[in-house]
Amino acid sequence: MDPEYIERQLKHSTWFVKRINGEGNCLVTFLPMRSSITILVVVLVSLNHLMPSVFKLTQTQLSQQCQSQGFTDNTSLDQIKLKLMDILRCPQKINQIELTGSNLNLNFNISPEITISIKIVPSHVTKDTCSKILQNLSMLLLKLINFSAQYQSIQQDILNEKQQCLDYLLRSLNDLDGGSKIIRQWAPENSRNYESLQPSTCDDIIKKLHNRGKFQDPDSPADSLTVLLCSEEKFQDISQIEESEESIKEGARFPGAKDLYDDDFELQLEPSSETQPKSYRDIKPTIGSNATIANRNANSLLCPENFTEYDSTSSKRTKPASVVSLTSSPAGERPRKKRRFGKIKIKN
Repeated sequence: MDPEYIERQLKHSTWFVKRINGEGNCLVTFLPMRSSITILVVVLVSLNHLMPSVFKLTQTQLSQQCQSQGFTDNTSLDQIKLKLMDILRCPQKINQIELTGSNLNLNFNISPEITISIKIVPSHVTKDTCSKILQNLSMLLLKLINFSAQYQSIQQDILNEKQQCLDYLLRSLNDLDGGSKIIRQWAPENSRNYESLQPSTCDDIIKKLHNRGKFQDPDSPADSLTVLLCSEEKFQDISQIEESEESIKEGARFPGAKDLYDDDFELQLEPSSETQPKSYRDIKPTIGSNATIANRNANSLLCPENFTEYDSTSSKRTKPASVVSLTSSPAGERPRKKRRFGKIKIKN
């Protein structure tokens, strides 16, 4: 097994804590192998003696074990492989991991009714491979320590802000009639509530850690690692979500104010040459007697040769606004809309 290849795979691996019989609490990770021979490699590091163990599953071993459990056709074998690859992305789906002799057994569900057991044989671990595994774990622990320290720092800032708010509310309550009496009744001196109202220092937290800490519990390191690994995983998920949201915001373009409004009340979109008729003669009448008569009257009114006749028969009338606009506007220009303002009446 190539130590350099194991090192590259470990950089993208996800460690989780699992209790395994015979070894106690262990750090476990699954490494998928892009090989025609090996499917996956399981790395197991016991928290008791911190010595890595490596188990390897080959294509031949998987096929033989599936056939011995009744999965003989290629379709079933492919489904088991896909399920196994899905488990590598989410190891919590494994029902049980246990050591039987020197072999590692994995039990997982293919369906709600069907469970399969896969036996993975141990592989020889060289000094270089062992060094690469422990080096990756050391980097992981340093990363978790950094994460824990920053988490504690931000948590302390939040607690300080909440303490300031609490102090302000206490001062405001003391200024009210009967406010100090309410505080004395709820938090008399030397009571637990009274201590909760007092600001906490780092020394106070260290003392409580000394009195309440579970340092003698053998499962305490495993529990702490589980909490830190889960918190770090949530942090990565939130970071990915925020990065995707930022990319969406950068890609979105919002129109400016000039794109939405025009002080001259003109149309914001010019009519296209395809939808706008070249002249009034291009407008075809709608089928139907009433529509045909109405269009004839409109055409007779809008024809330029009828303008003089219209003026002679109605000399006392003024030209309609639409006719004035059509005759006075230059060719190719759209008539400009005028503002109209209503009269304002002021009552004395």
